[in-house]
Amino acid sequence: MKNIRYYGQPPYSIAVLHGGPGAPGTAAPIAKGLSDLGGTIEPLQSADTVLGQIEELNDQLKTYDPPFVLVGHSWGALLAWIYASAYPKMVKHIILVSCPPFDDEYASEIMNNRMNNLESADREKAKELIGKMETSVLNDDEFNIFGELMSKSDAYCEVDSLYEESPLQIMPEVYEKVWAQAAAQRSNGELLNMAEKIECKISFIHGKQDPHPYEGIQDVLNEYGVDFEFILMDRCGHTPWKEKFKAKDFFNILRILVAEQTN
Repeated sequence: MKNIRYYGQPPYSIAVLHGGPGAPGTAAPIAKGLSDLGGTIEPLQSADTVLGQIEELNDQLKTYDPPFVLVGHSWGALLAWIYASAYPKMVKHIILVSCPPFDDEYASEIMNNRMNNLESADREKAKELIGKMETSVLNDDEFNIFGELMSKSDAYCEVDSLYEESPLQIMPEVYEKVWAQAAAQRSNGELLNMAEKIECKISFIHGKQDPHPYEGIQDVLNEYGVDFEFILMDRCGHTPWKEKFKAKDFFNILRILVAEQTN
């Protein structure tokens, strides 16, 4: 099927969702690290609306072997959350890695945290690009630079991934359009209310030093009464599989969570 990469052997009942939105292929190391546990697919999203990405993902998943274990990173974590709410029978476990917060108050801290992690020159360049995004869409080169700066600010102690990375062409317009809609869903409470329709097990893996405040997940969902599992890793930023002190621990934890549903 179009826009899917495959790892391991069928049947395919594990799916790994990339971040961005608009950054297809960035979850490849996760998929490679899970593929010996069972057939794993890496859907690549290109739709430029939240609903479009949900329906795109459903078209990618429905011909394989549901219910799925969905592992999502960053935006992919929110995508897994929204999908599990829209299609609860298609999912048996969502594992949300480095998920963005569910409340605007905590979301407002993210960029300040990132800026504080950058050196002066990088901080000024990031501010310049953020200013441009407020009035126009970044071109591919600018978006790449912005992504590199955010990756630098998101890391605690970054090293090369344990598994080969396989990123594809980025899509700045998808990033801007989808995030604007997702942010609105967070602001009006719709994102949080989706918990009421999720029927599967919910697990989070989050770095303590991730600029995305873990309290914006843990505290908010506890207050809302959601049943979930939360694993907080110290000395770890936003991309655990590229963290010097936690990459191996991350895969050990992730593999245990996935194996619970695939054995």
